[in-house]
Amino acid sequence: RQQAFLVRLLLGDARFRAPVLALWLSDLGGSLHMPMVMFFLMKLGATPLDLGIFGFLMRGGCMLLSPMYGRGVDKFGIRPPLLICMSLCGAACLLRGMATELRHLYASQLLMGAGGGSAWSMVKGYVARNTDEEHRALVVSGMRLQMLVLSLGKVFYPVLNIGLASMFALRTQVAQHRAVIQTCTVFCWAAVAILLAFPPPPEKALSVAAAGKCVTHQDEGDGQVPQEASCGEARPPPTTGPGGVLCRFWPQAAAVAGVSCAATTCAGLWPLFLKSRFGWEATQYAYLSFSDSALSAAALGAYGRAARGAAEGDSLPAAL
Repeated sequence: RQQAFLVRLLLGDARFRAPVLALWLSDLGGSLHMPMVMFFLMKLGATPLDLGIFGFLMRGGCMLLSPMYGRGVDKFGIRPPLLICMSLCGAACLLRGMATELRHLYASQLLMGAGGGSAWSMVKGYVARNTDEEHRALVVSGMRLQMLVLSLGKVFYPVLNIGLASMFALRTQVAQHRAVIQTCTVFCWAAVAILLAFPPPPEKALSVAAAGKCVTHQDEGDGQVPQEASCGEARPPPTTGPGGVLCRFWPQAAAVAGVSCAATTCAGLWPLFLKSRFGWEATQYAYLSFSDSALSAAALGAYGRAARGAAEGDSLPAAL
């Protein structure tokens, strides 16, 4: 019920509809060709070292540019930064599909790190900021679940590969891989078209008045018309002892960084191991990766119920 409510919230609000649809569309396009990316890169001569650098460029670009995209959302709204992000993602997939040398792959990975990798965090932050506090936790966890569900599209890679090979008479595996990658470009630029065709309405800027009221400003013509709305009672910021925030933050930050580093390393090495040990190709890896994503999505979907049940004193099986 919560996930259905979140989908209705995202599609029913004009501020969220176009950005979320664009995000879903581009992410689905990415999932369709994800299983064969590593195999395609290796066929073009990429070594394990190159693959590691590609991953670093992607993650490093996201880490450096995500705050800049967030600043752009705060200043200009969601549409301009997301348009840049989706356009760069489409250009990166186009260049990757046309690549014939390693330098082309490096350039495409730089574009991908500068664009597509930041889309989810940007849209999720925008939606959470414009959602009431009661539903923000649902937005964060629910959109993470949506990302996992969309990644299940990778199971259709074999069908897409066979269909494109038959349609365009593609004989070599590299040519088939190129065609599949180009479909991601189509999805990304379709997302750009959605953002251009359906711009979100202007945002309302909030300022807190001294009497505990909220004043909202909506652009109308050349001026701004203030409108008063109740914000509830002002609550003082939480207080902690000296160093309390930092003492809690650094262990959690280190744990998240360690898990992320391990997951990224495994994601890069796993296809290499399967190919060298079992001779697997992209089709077999697509089904294995689909199973992993499906189990992760099921676990994440059940996590909220388990956490609530445990908080109420139920056993874990009863909570589930």
